[in-house]
Amino acid sequence: MSNKLASINNNWSNEGKLKKTKIFLYIALQNFIFNLNACNSNLKAFGDNQPYYASSLNNLAALHMSTGEYNKAVSFYQQALDVRKKSLKEEHPDYAQSLTKPGCCL
Repeated sequence: MSNKLASINNNWSNEGKLKKTKIFLYIALQNFIFNLNACNSNLKAFGDNQPYYASSLNNLAALHMSTGEYNKAVSFYQQALDVRKKSLKEEHPDYAQSLTKPGCCL
C-alpha cells in the first residue's frame, strides 16, 4: 500500500512541477511581448543610438537568457553594448557594465 501512496504522491508532485513550468513560460512570454513592444517604442521615439534603446535590448537579452536561449541573449547583449558604446562612450559606467553581459551566457 505504501508504494501506491508513494506513486500517487509522485504524480501529484510532477503535476505541480508541470503547472509551475507552464506559469513560468506564460510569464516569460508576457514579459517578452512587453519588452519587445517597449524596444520598438524606444526605437521609434529615440532612434537606435540612445541609452533607452540599449536598455530595451538588454531586457530582451535577459529574457532570452532566463529561458535558456543563450545565442539570442548574446546577440541582444552585443547590440546593447554597441548602442551604449556609440551613445555613452567607453568611459561611462553603463558601458563598462555592458561589457560583462555577453560573458554571462557562456
